[in-house]
Amino acid sequence: RLWAAVAPGLLGDSESMETLSIMVTEDVEPAVRVAAVDSLGVLGKGREGRAARALVMALNDTALEVKTAACLALRQVRTTEAVAPLIRILSEEKGRILEQVVPTLYELTDLQLGADYSAWVGWWESASQRGYRIPTAAELNKRRAAREETASIYRASRPEAEFLGIPTPSRNVVFVIDISGSMEEEVVDRKSFRERGFTRFRKLDIVQEELARSIESLGPEVRFNLFAFATEVYPWRKKLVPANALNRRSATAFVRDLEPLGGSAAAAAGSAGLQRSSDERKGMTNTWAGLLAGLGFSIGGKAELSAETATEFKKGAGDTLFFLSDGRPSVGDLVDTDDILEGILELNRFRRVVIHTIAIGEFQKDFMEYLARDTGGIFMDLGR
Repeated sequence: RLWAAVAPGLLGDSESMETLSIMVTEDVEPAVRVAAVDSLGVLGKGREGRAARALVMALNDTALEVKTAACLALRQVRTTEAVAPLIRILSEEKGRILEQVVPTLYELTDLQLGADYSAWVGWWESASQRGYRIPTAAELNKRRAAREETASIYRASRPEAEFLGIPTPSRNVVFVIDISGSMEEEVVDRKSFRERGFTRFRKLDIVQEELARSIESLGPEVRFNLFAFATEVYPWRKKLVPANALNRRSATAFVRDLEPLGGSAAAAAGSAGLQRSSDERKGMTNTWAGLLAGLGFSIGGKAELSAETATEFKKGAGDTLFFLSDGRPSVGDLVDTDDILEGILELNRFRRVVIHTIAIGEFQKDFMEYLARDTGGIFMDLGR
């Protein structure tokens, strides 16, 4: 059923739109519903009367990934009927979906009201009574050509978490941090980091300071987890846990006790649950394993790239991932960055986890940029 939903969009088969609409509303598998929404988003532009109803109904889906796909599709298959359900989501729902609702409302209405529910309701009550219809694409282009400010509306204004300046309204957040041997090195551009308020210049010290600050600032309704990785992956908890005071203290202690593996130091990091080793093999960079853990796959297990794993949703996994590393992969089931990117995008195809990537140090960072871009995340380069 999955590929029956994917194929019409790839082939431009508009005759399948009725079948896709049924899949969107009736199929029991979230991945199939996502694929059907994606195909309707491709086929429905210019055929809004045949596609819009199902896409609007998908906004009420119980699965975040389906609602996310619907928001993206409705930016192409534009319909007035989507406005009221989107405003309702602003009032009734929390978390990462807000990142998608605000830009979708903007694409439909051209109004820059951000995530202010009261402002949207006030406008809609008046507009709907006047028989409001959304502006056409041509009208939108004309309006936008007359002004320059658009960027600020593309991110919801109610962050629940933030790491190194990257905010998210998500309430299900995972941090994956590189502790390979090279994280023991100091940054090259110490002046730049000093100007940002840092007094220690070892790469891991900088990351620890920022991550501890982020943990302490987590919103009360956030659930989170941490993974450290080098050659192997070391979890803080087995699943997401609430960001209450006790868990925040425990997570901060875990972060403070991390040490680069395989570096020159030989001290133990027992309280972090890690066994340090001077063996360089312990301190290599297993990017693939770190990302798999962040997506909810069993540590030490393998994720075969197939239709089954692409649709296998991980209960208890986060919907937003912060991934920090200081170098290119050097060990693991997949090491080539093109292979890793292809694999993660395939595994995330229907999950729609947002992956923010943060790089520190001197190395080729194209992979990190592409991974963030292709998953809807933000790439940040902390510097050399």
